Amino acid sequence: MSSWARRGDDGRWIFSLYITPGAGQNLVAGERDGRLHIKLAARAADNQANAALLKFLAAQLAVAKTRLELLKGDTSRQKLVAAPGEAAPERLLENAS
Repeated sequence: MSSWARRGDDGRWIFSLYITPGAGQNLVAGERDGRLHIKLAARAADNQANAALLKFLAAQLAVAKTRLELLKGDTSRQKLVAAPGEAAPERLLENAS
């Protein structure tokens, strides 16, 4: 598995992400400095990008948004997100550009 996805002690997946808000569309843009690079159409203001990120990840991973947790990086482009153990990280790369 790539360096951006690892198993936590509790069995959940921990994703290291680099986010670019205000992009033209939501998409996985590959890897950047050991993190999965995700571009979001939502702006960073008023927590819009964080909400859009969790919604996008939930759709890509086919899990409920409520099962995802933003662990670190609330106001940063670099974020850590936890996903349930049954999530398949490789699904995030299926439509990468």
